[in-house]
Amino acid sequence: MKWFAKTIFIMLLASVFGGGFAQTANKEVDDVQSKRPKKSLRKVSGFADEAVGVLDKGQLQNLTMNYGQITDTRYEDVGNAPTQFFYDFRYPRKNFTGLTDDFALFFATPENTRNGNNGNVIDGWTENDNEDWVAKDGSYGATHYNPANDPTPEAQLLYPPDNPTTPYLAHSDLPITWPVDENGEHFWPGYFRRDATTGEEVEGEFASDRDVYAVFDDSNNQLGNPLGIEVEMMAYSYGRPYADKFQFYEFFIHNKSGRQLDSCFVGFYLDPDCSDHGEEILLAPDPSFSNPDIPDLIIQRDFDGDIGGATRPNAVGVTEDYSFGTAIFETPKNMGITSFHYYEDSGPTDDKILWPIISGNPGDADLAGFADNYFHGSNPMIDDIALVQSFGKVDWVYIFATGPFTFAPGEVVKYTIAVAVGETDADLIKQVNQAQEMYNFKFIGPTAPPAPTLSAIPGDGKVTLYWDDISERVPDAFTGEIDFEGYRVYRSQDNGQTWGTEVTDVQGNLITYQPVAQFDLDNGISGFDPQNPFTYLGDDTGVRHTFVDNNVKNGIRYSYTIVSYDRGDNIIYSLETARGTSTADRNFVTITPRPDYSGKIPAAVDGLSQTSGNGKGEVAINIIDEDNLLTNNYELHFNGTPATSFRLVNATLGDTLAFNLPLNFDDNPVIDGFQVSVESEGKIGGVKAVTDAFGKNVLGGANID
Repeated sequence: MKWFAKTIFIMLLASVFGGGFAQTANKEVDDVQSKRPKKSLRKVSGFADEAVGVLDKGQLQNLTMNYGQITDTRYEDVGNAPTQFFYDFRYPRKNFTGLTDDFALFFATPENTRNGNNGNVIDGWTENDNEDWVAKDGSYGATHYNPANDPTPEAQLLYPPDNPTTPYLAHSDLPITWPVDENGEHFWPGYFRRDATTGEEVEGEFASDRDVYAVFDDSNNQLGNPLGIEVEMMAYSYGRPYADKFQFYEFFIHNKSGRQLDSCFVGFYLDPDCSDHGEEILLAPDPSFSNPDIPDLIIQRDFDGDIGGATRPNAVGVTEDYSFGTAIFETPKNMGITSFHYYEDSGPTDDKILWPIISGNPGDADLAGFADNYFHGSNPMIDDIALVQSFGKVDWVYIFATGPFTFAPGEVVKYTIAVAVGETDADLIKQVNQAQEMYNFKFIGPTAPPAPTLSAIPGDGKVTLYWDDISERVPDAFTGEIDFEGYRVYRSQDNGQTWGTEVTDVQGNLITYQPVAQFDLDNGISGFDPQNPFTYLGDDTGVRHTFVDNNVKNGIRYSYTIVSYDRGDNIIYSLETARGTSTADRNFVTITPRPDYSGKIPAAVDGLSQTSGNGKGEVAINIIDEDNLLTNNYELHFNGTPATSFRLVNATLGDTLAFNLPLNFDDNPVIDGFQVSVESEGKIGGVKAVTDAFGKNVLGGANID
């Protein structure tokens, strides 16, 4: 017996407005977020190919760029003061605590006809607007999105939100930032995640919650001859709890000079500022950088200790009582750290002074009279970091490098570092050990299901949220399993800097926030996570794809984010995706509740008819988002005999919108602005009833053959 019609025909009509009321009147176009932005073009200021990378998925955040500086963008405000949108490394996200000033890559070699071959140091920490590194010519369009290259231009994502002028670099989770080909199709210009065993790229998959790609070269070399050095940078930012205190930076350094370069060094300049101002100390677990069993790590924190050492609030009223460090995981030709020097901020920028410091030549004539400022201890290549203590409270900077090595034409060498922060020295070491494990797996760790796309609709004293079901269908890249468990919805009134009531540990450290709503699979997995007492797995409520928040006030602007989480296992606790940080993220929206417009006529379903097959069941159409409705015809096609699920087809366009929607479920994903559900009999298939001559059901084991 067939219990359902094989095809049902539906027609939807969008809402209309009566009384001559304009549809756009009073509409807050910045509140209701469309995931495909309106098409417009904006003029880009500054150097044409420059762009920024917004690495803000975790508690440790950074704003990077494509001209050799890992941090300390020239776009930050006057006075180097961190702001909501312009910052160096900062932690934790809720209080804008700045951890560094300049942090830049350098390439050094003696070859320089402009100073008698006494050093050519290509760097990115010279005076602002005067860096040697520059975005590779043509990057605007080749490595990140340029609407001028798009046959059908889209609205460009620009930074910062309050004055959008600068393009985004290519961000893995923001396809609108990817460049386009001649057909207008976006493509990822960087490296996909690599298989931990083979090292081969896995196309279409990424390593972190946000991978960022950039390319720059030395064509802007200020004090020396450009050499033909080109650098690809991959940056990795994580929102998952076990990795939200560190980031990775991976550099592919190319020799495109067409010739061999000799006596080369690659390294970094860093001005850390995680302490009371001018009261810094430097530490290293392995001061010689030679013990293979101890990570190469340079720590900076307050001189007076890692617990309660910093006591003076900074410019934004926060005490910088943290431990900040840089761990080195990969160096050119596996040589390790061969040059390390520290000195008082900010140090020299002249190539002929920098070169003898990097190459370990304190007797160089250009250092006469002040070499002791840059060499500490008996080893001219590696400073004795223990001597830092004897100088008292100082504002330090340092350089570390690898070399000398011969760089063949066309050769590529790699440098990989992790930047990490901890509440204490011990916590920092813990973060670095975790980063080491993830580096060993090509920057991969256990991941939560991907976040769904969130949409919001304002109402009178309410906000309606809805989202898709992509999270429920994607396997974990680390395990290969589909381990989705549920959704959490968070609400913010400070644009996502905080997300409501804090959940803290016994020391008062922020662990997470309490969601305003949570929905989980009805599968017997509920209560607190046995591996993490701060994580609640749900109450077996059943998964939903809509939520109406009635605890809001008209005229108040709210931000919402939705995360998906997995069930965890007996080894690792349940993980959730990173909360959104801006409307560029698919799981983040802003919205202001308001009354409906006067004279509005609600949208309606126009006609519902059975077109083929026999059977019975109840079809319900629930209009959720009138602005996204299409005046189209839709069909339901049922799968199986008897039916076990159904497909939703846009008959007008000929597109199948959903292939396997369940029966007897009233909260299927919202598609084209509406939900459709089908309620069937409680029993499908087999013998439903056996009746006697009087119509009484006498079904039982005795009369079943």
